[in-house]
Amino acid sequence: MTTIPDAGRVASYIFNENGRKPSKIPAGFGRQGCAIASVAKLNELGQYEKKGITMNLVKILVAVGLSSLASNAIAADAEVTVGWVPIVAPYITGICDGSFEKATGVKVNFQKFDSGAAILSALASGAVDFSSLGSPPAASAISKGLDVEVIWMAEYTVAGEALVGRSDRGIVGPQDLKGKKIATPFGSTSHYHLLVALKNFGISPSDVEILNMTPPQIVAAWKRGYIDASYVWDPILTNIIRDNGHQLVDSGQLAGWGEAIFDVLIANKVFASENGDFLTKYLKEMSRINGEYRQDPEKWASDKAHSDCLSNLVGVNPADIPAQLKNYTFLTAKEEISSDWLGGGEGGRVASWLGLTAKFLKDQGIVSAADVDFKKAVNDTYARAAAGE
Repeated sequence: MTTIPDAGRVASYIFNENGRKPSKIPAGFGRQGCAIASVAKLNELGQYEKKGITMNLVKILVAVGLSSLASNAIAADAEVTVGWVPIVAPYITGICDGSFEKATGVKVNFQKFDSGAAILSALASGAVDFSSLGSPPAASAISKGLDVEVIWMAEYTVAGEALVGRSDRGIVGPQDLKGKKIATPFGSTSHYHLLVALKNFGISPSDVEILNMTPPQIVAAWKRGYIDASYVWDPILTNIIRDNGHQLVDSGQLAGWGEAIFDVLIANKVFASENGDFLTKYLKEMSRINGEYRQDPEKWASDKAHSDCLSNLVGVNPADIPAQLKNYTFLTAKEEISSDWLGGGEGGRVASWLGLTAKFLKDQGIVSAADVDFKKAVNDTYARAAAGE
């Protein structure tokens, strides 16, 4: 494996969460024989203080120069690493049955993540080539200059995330949250919608204690009674609702108030430009899986292979799969490239929503600039090829 050059030579100094150099260089560079130009580091991943909230933020400036470009084709013995987040989605079954590898002819390593911040760190260090990622961290990454692009709308969240309070502690309305501990994964769609919800409820973030926890940590903290409320996604959401949880607002309602959330596939730009054929085949397979689900959702969800996969990888109760799948909209390639989603340039829904998200994050002090041309960060080339156009 190619290693990072020593200090004083042309090198990469992108740091991971613990401030250490990564063990491999950014995707699309070393294993394909490309020279690496220096990469400036703005700051290590650190703590951001704003109105009583402590946030882990990815602050990275990527400035890459190449002396040569590698072949557009992935070598026969190459491997691609793809990040994913455990939610109930049809395409997750492609991990279990190997259909992505069969469709692309390439060995794919799937790496699970529980937060957007961890995904951005992995993308920046080259630990993954592309990944599913929530719209708020995607908007943040693009605003901060990370060399990535959106290539697919993974799913649109209808009602799969929500703010839930403990009814056994008298939390039955938004104002009951004041002075309470609310857990959410920082840098996630849920974190973003929690801030949106508090703003709409007229509650300052300083009036509550917001804690950074991964979904598994939220479950444990809820069971121990350490937290009073949480904004999180399924299957954790369903589990805490059943354990004295009272839903205060969900993401569908907040979308109706003008603040939608969704997940995208976001890729390292260099990797994408060098491996368009692979991405086209991968997205075509994703479209096929989504299409099969859409043809007959109940039949698809009742298939034992599908339910076993989602149960094992995501941790969802098989009986809950049909209902949780309905909380999201999964698209085919033809739908992806319409102006309703990836297509349409600046007027496309994805680019427009990312811009609105960045503006909200700027207002919250999370990003310093929101005047980014998001249509340039949304690339529908591979989705169009997957749709046969």
